[in-house]
Amino acid sequence: MTLHSEFTIVYDLRDPQAWMKAHRDRNYWGKLYTDIDVLDNDHMILSFRPAPDKRRRAWEQVRKRWILEGVA
Repeated sequence: MTLHSEFTIVYDLRDPQAWMKAHRDRNYWGKLYTDIDVLDNDHMILSFRPAPDKRRRAWEQVRKRWILEGVA
């Protein structure tokens, strides 16, 4: 059984690529299930929550891989 839990990423918005990645990642996951927290003028956190509909789980795993690609 795979555990489906929330995950978070911190984005450094001083980098234009990070700004674009944050927008892309939020669109991949879906705005309804993504929470935004602003740390300061240059940093924000996106928290990605699983949808309550269990039928989305397999597709969420695919999107999570897309989002986590290139994250160090």
